[in-house]
Amino acid sequence: MNKEFLMIASMGLGGILFAIGGTGFKPARRYILPFCLGVITILSGVIWWKCLVVLFGTMAAFHLPYGSKTPYWVKFLVGCTFILPTIVLGFTLWQIITPVAFILMFRLSNWKFFSGEFVWKIVEFLTGTLIGVTIAKLI
Repeated sequence: MNKEFLMIASMGLGGILFAIGGTGFKPARRYILPFCLGVITILSGVIWWKCLVVLFGTMAAFHLPYGSKTPYWVKFLVGCTFILPTIVLGFTLWQIITPVAFILMFRLSNWKFFSGEFVWKIVEFLTGTLIGVTIAKLI
């Protein structure tokens, strides 16, 4: 299958499904997005067991809490776990950029000066897109 199409699918589905999952339909983020990322990795030629790590690893990570009562250091660790399953696919700087961007955007969304620009839906969409970018770079 065309890897460029898979890269686009990874980034697009990442942003859309991650944001939908935050709107109230949690299965979009917790189950459908990990399944899609697993399918994308297998279609790109990644060995099956690595695809399962991506599938079940992201599924577990997307269940972790990072709400308003969660301390920022825990939120950062959660952001790291979003990317942790991709380690089996190799290394890219996006694995560092994604959790750092997640925690920075989260912080900006809670800071009154930027909260109007970094509304939570945008933060969710960009976080999901960054997860998709990480997968796209590694396939």
